[in-house]
This record gives sequence, structure tokens and C-alpha cells, in this order.
Amino acid sequence: MKIRGKINLLVFVMAGAALVIGATGLYAMRQYDQQLQVYEQVAERAHLGERLNRYVTAVVMEARGIYAADTSKTAKPFADGLMNDLDEIDKVVASWAPLVPDGQKSAFNSLVDRSKEFRGFRTETARLGTTDGPDAAGKQGNNDANRANRKAFQAEIDAVMHPRPGDWATYNGRRDGNHYNPLAQINVRNVKQLQPQWTFVPGGVGLEGEPLRERPFRGQRPRSLARGLLVDCW
Repeated sequence: MKIRGKINLLVFVMAGAALVIGATGLYAMRQYDQQLQVYEQVAERAHLGERLNRYVTAVVMEARGIYAADTSKTAKPFADGLMNDLDEIDKVVASWAPLVPDGQKSAFNSLVDRSKEFRGFRTETARLGTTDGPDAAGKQGNNDANRANRKAFQAEIDAVMHPRPGDWATYNGRRDGNHYNPLAQINVRNVKQLQPQWTFVPGGVGLEGEPLRERPFRGQRPRSLARGLLVDCW
């Protein structure tokens, strides 16, 4: 084979290799982007579920304020806060809807239905507190039926979040704030073997405007572990 032929063959082989490498890179980037999108959606769903539970708790606390008020006038600020929290619940549910996977559509629809029931119960509590008085609101809302409605709503939220055994689905662990994880891979016998793999310091300045090199970041951030993904929230 002449030198020109050898050169052409070499160029052809190198061009082919470049195409294969390029195609592999593009495929890897596409797969990475798809997986990243899945992770982002999982993180957002975990975040929305946590927010929803917090607003449910806020509604309960505002209702207790209505029950404890002396008059309809003193109950009104609590009733207004309750209605604002119900509006926030509606916003969270609406934001969550497009992120729900097909396999969880049925559970999410049950959550939506339960959310409407919860709003109906608590709206009536707010109305009674500001019109008929706190005693009337207490008779309507401070009972087992209303508490059962709230528990059923939060059970629907849990069903959609669907934490697996060992998942740390909310800031406090489970929704009941157990602060406990049953995973046993790290235990009292091997914990001393742990070694730091990486550290992270936020960009910009430290607390109170001091340079980071002079003062380390001492803030706390909530983390959730859901379906194998550690979600670090700012």
C-alpha cells in the first residue's frame, strides 16, 4: 500500500474513532441530563411534600388559636391566618400536580380529594369563629371527626411521598418527627472507620460579612433522603 493510501486509511480510522467518541459523549450527556431531571423532580416532590405537611400543621395551630380566643374579634386574626395557610396548601398541590409520575397519579388524586375535604372542614371552623364565636368553632372543629380528617389528609401526603424503609423523607425523619433511621450499614463497630470524602463551603462571604477563610460556615440546612437521593435544601 502506498504512503498516501496508508495516510488516508489512518485519517479514516481516526475520523471514525472521533465520531464514535463524539456519539458516545452525546449519549452520555443526554443520559446524564435525563437522570438529572429525574433527580430534580424527586427533590422537588420531597420539598413540596414537606411544605404541605408544614402548612397542614400551621392550619391546626391557627385553629387552636380560634378555639382559645375569647371573642369573635380576637379569633379573627387566627381565622385569617388559617385561610391564608389553606390558600398556600392549594398552591403547593397545584405545583406538585405536574411532577407526579404516572404510577402515583391515583394516590395524588386521592390527596387532592382529601385536600378539598380538609379545606372545607377548616373553612367552616374559621367562619364559625368569626361569626358565631370561638365556642361554636370549637364544637365544630375540636373533635375526633376533624382530627381524623387531618390525619387522613397527611396519610395521603405520605402515600404520595411513599418513603421506603430507611428513607429520611422530611427534616425530622418521618412525618411524626422520629429522628431515627433503621439503616444499619454504619454502626458502633465501624463508625470510627469513616473518612471525609469532600467538604463544601458556600461561595461569597461568611456570616456577618466576614471572609470565609477567617470564619467557617456554621449554618444548618435541612436534608432529606428519598429513593436513594440525598436532597440538600437551602
